[in-house]
Amino acid sequence: MLIRPASVPWRLGLAVSKKVGRATVRNRVKRVLREFFRLNRPTIPNGIDIVAVPKRNLDVPGLTLASVSADLGPLLLRIQADLERLARQDGLSA
Repeated sequence: MLIRPASVPWRLGLAVSKKVGRATVRNRVKRVLREFFRLNRPTIPNGIDIVAVPKRNLDVPGLTLASVSADLGPLLLRIQADLERLARQDGLSA
């Protein structure tokens, strides 16, 4: 996770390799991931770069927005908590 100035919006990168499946499968994975991040846009802090790399053993037939939300939702909360913790530490050290 790269931290940039908070005034800069967050960015998303998707790296879906051919090991995940054929083009139609890879495009479906990218569509679902983009939709998850679009719906969660307000909860994602500014100033970070996110790179999602689905692995080869991904269950593509069972891939739904609900399953992605269940897997990535807690990670967004953790990112927010980590950034808040870092901000508090910077405030104490200044």
